[in-house]
Amino acid sequence: MTKCVFDFEKALEIVKQNEELIWMAEKATPCRDPEAWHFICPLCSKKCIIHVCESGDEPMPMVELMCPNNPNWLITVPIEEFNPEDINPCKHCIDNTFCQD
Repeated sequence: MTKCVFDFEKALEIVKQNEELIWMAEKATPCRDPEAWHFICPLCSKKCIIHVCESGDEPMPMVELMCPNNPNWLITVPIEEFNPEDINPCKHCIDNTFCQD
């Protein structure tokens, strides 16, 4: 399994230099969580959207994946569980309401 190369501090440094990564992610995501902000990950070619929840002690970055069956449904995946070689949102989905007949 390919490990995700995500490094939050490193990603933030790049994002601060290139705020377009935030603007593009906010435009692309249907997420309306008032406690979260988003950026396009600059650390590999996959260009994943990173969802950062600011509620709690420290920011919690997660990979945000779009449900293939409902474009308004999001699946957030902890970075440690994320395999950039196999971006299949369905296997991380805990609420498969949209996939049932």
